Amino acid sequence: MNRASMGDIIVGWTIVIIVYILTYLASATLFVLIFQRSIDQDWRLSGIFIGFFLIVIPYLSAGIFVRKFFSKPYKVGLLVSIVPWILEKVIIYGVGAMYKEAISKTISSVTSTIAFIRGDAGLPFFTSIYCILGLLSIFITVLTATYKKSIKLMTN
Repeated sequence: MNRASMGDIIVGWTIVIIVYILTYLASATLFVLIFQRSIDQDWRLSGIFIGFFLIVIPYLSAGIFVRKFFSKPYKVGLLVSIVPWILEKVIIYGVGAMYKEAISKTISSVTSTIAFIRGDAGLPFFTSIYCILGLLSIFITVLTATYKKSIKLMTN
């Protein structure tokens, strides 16, 4: 494909979303298998563990998709990665804030929205640092999409 249509971009977004969900499920399961405890027993360790995979794997797969199908991978890579990156943060925070507000009327121990999302919502990776480091996701997509491997033959 030479030019990216809106349908192509939506396919890229869909890939990011599906791989994101599968990555979360796989990394949470892998955390339990490796560390022999649930993700809510150690927010810091499970957050770093799961967050690393969520920053890298979905956006790496998007970069591979873009590199394989588009002749202008830089522009398409940006489009495919920026929207899911922003929407993930907005949706998780927005839904978490609504639930926190609803629960805080009945439970007085609910603290900040981020703490609620990390603990009660079961998303220990969702921290301010994760949101900032998530910018690397965009870089990973673009770098993967534009990566050109040069093959050099050794001659004697």
